[in-house]
Amino acid sequence: MSNQPSIETLNQIVTPDSIVQGILDHQRTLMVRYDEIEEAAGFIVPHSPWDLDNKFVQARIKELMFRAVEEVAEAEDALVSVLESRPGNMLWNAKWQDTFDSNELERAFLEEISDVMHFVAEATILAGVPVEKITELSHFWSDDTPQGVHTLSASSCDIASAMYQIPIILGGAARFLKNKPWKQTHRATDTDSFFSEMAKVWCGMGKIFDLLNITRSTAFRLYTLKFHINQQRQESGY
Repeated sequence: MSNQPSIETLNQIVTPDSIVQGILDHQRTLMVRYDEIEEAAGFIVPHSPWDLDNKFVQARIKELMFRAVEEVAEAEDALVSVLESRPGNMLWNAKWQDTFDSNELERAFLEEISDVMHFVAEATILAGVPVEKITELSHFWSDDTPQGVHTLSASSCDIASAMYQIPIILGGAARFLKNKPWKQTHRATDTDSFFSEMAKVWCGMGKIFDLLNITRSTAFRLYTLKFHINQQRQESGY
């Protein structure tokens, strides 16, 4: 488990007017350094401006999608550990704090969910999905949706089911990226359909947070906490 950001860092986290835009802006910062690291390791990393019809860009987006799927699997393992540690673990009523300063099992689960967000955000950036497309389709991420205290009680099956939907939706989006490495014919991307599918991924993440009684602003803080951890890892050569 990684070191926690300092209290000073936590206190400096300000919720932006547009949560989705704030997440994407933070992720762009991480991308610059990660691209350098991966290129130094011999990987092909396409650079901005990204052409969605380019087969290297499409391959990179699919790679990021797969990384998100891996994190979903890790989050599911962490969720099972959390539920097994609780007496009478059928209901999920936790009101999460906006830090990772809970018990170790809960912290591990929240970090894995934050990792999913990081890879989804990076794929969103490379694809050029408009923020408006996400906020129009997703009630959770819409900046016009009031944030209140959620009172929803969800079973472990509800949460697991919502998590399992993320890989399916990602696969639904990936099928619109037709320019595979082995294809010798070039296909224009159905951009509107692809953007809609990517927006559904954000809807799926929003549903998970809803089931966990996590508000939009708390979701941003959880993302930002892992953002700072990833920055520390970049600087330390992790």
